Amino acid sequence: MTLSSFSLPPRRDSLDLAAIRVSRGDFAGQRLLALETSGDYLSVAVAHGDQLFSYHQPAPQEHSGAILTVIHALLEQAELAPHALSCLAIGQGPGAFTALRIGVACTQALAWAWNKPYYAVSSLAILAAEMAAEISGISVASASAAQEPVYFIPVFDARMGELYAAVYQEASSGTNALQCVVAPSLMSPADFPSWFCQYIHPGAVLYFSGSGVAKLDSQLSELQTHFPTMHILASALQPSARQLVQLAVMAQGSWQHDPAKLEPLYVRNKVAQTVAERAAKGNPEYLGRPDLRQSQS
Repeated sequence: MTLSSFSLPPRRDSLDLAAIRVSRGDFAGQRLLALETSGDYLSVAVAHGDQLFSYHQPAPQEHSGAILTVIHALLEQAELAPHALSCLAIGQGPGAFTALRIGVACTQALAWAWNKPYYAVSSLAILAAEMAAEISGISVASASAAQEPVYFIPVFDARMGELYAAVYQEASSGTNALQCVVAPSLMSPADFPSWFCQYIHPGAVLYFSGSGVAKLDSQLSELQTHFPTMHILASALQPSARQLVQLAVMAQGSWQHDPAKLEPLYVRNKVAQTVAERAAKGNPEYLGRPDLRQSQS
């Protein structure tokens, strides 16, 4: 079988079609397939005409077995053939390594097979856009009137006692787009305040959300003395393919045409650590275990 003849598998009977959501929007005439697999959720969306067909469900360690089936079901429901797609979009991380590779590899293979451009963006940027949509611009507008800068800080739990975080701000162009102020970074919760304060000056209006916020209770209390206008949005917010579709529409000039260049955005370059390295970083599992530390020396 050649790439040009690649086809999607038939829909799996166990797929919960009731989980597919249909909504309406303005997609500038583009027909898009978007994938976001940076965490425990499998998020897929297809935009066709003024309709958006989306699937956003928990699928821990099940991305590989479900992703093509979900894509097939959404394209079928949207009555959209793969050759009619305008672009594929992917949330490229950071996040869970295996889940990221599945989403990126799937996008890469389909872009090659269907000869389509792709759009890749950080999953943290997708969550920042979710945050901006969550507040509906009301708080941002009032803050802007007071000439106070407004920042969105998505934070992911990176496991291994660390966090992924970035900082975004409304673009000065007056559009709904966000611009990245601080690129996706990796740090410990203890280092978060110093990392943040080297970029953002006191007095700004801050919005936090993401799976990593729960690990920052004391650190956010410390920051609040310098940033009294701080808001914690629902930790249940997740980067979604629905939001990714909107970002892809706004970024048509950034669509890429060489799938070979598509790579996950890992941020963390090393996953496997020795027991001693984990203990040195304060991993609770290894604290108070000098025997394990010595065994690694």
